[in-house]
Amino acid sequence: MIPYEPFGKTIKEESIISYDQEEKLPADTPGNCKNCKHFRQHYIKFGKSYREILYGHCVYPRLKKRNADSPACGHYKQRQEP
Repeated sequence: MIPYEPFGKTIKEESIISYDQEEKLPADTPGNCKNCKHFRQHYIKFGKSYREILYGHCVYPRLKKRNADSPACGHYKQRQEP
C-alpha cells in the first residue's frame, strides 16, 4: 500500500501503471473507456511527478467510476487526439 497524502488514504501498488507494465496492458482498442471522450484519467503524485493509475471516471451522462481498460458503454465517443 502506498500512502496517498491529500486524503489520508492508501492505494494498492498494483493500481499504479509503471512504464514497464504498459506493454502488459490490453491493446488500446476503440471500445475501451480510456479512448472515450467522456473518460477522465486519475493520477497520483509519485515523488516529483504524476503517474496514471488504472482508474478514472466517466462524466456522461453522470459521474461513474471506471477502469481505463473497461469495455465502453453505449455513450462511447472516440476521443479526438490533439
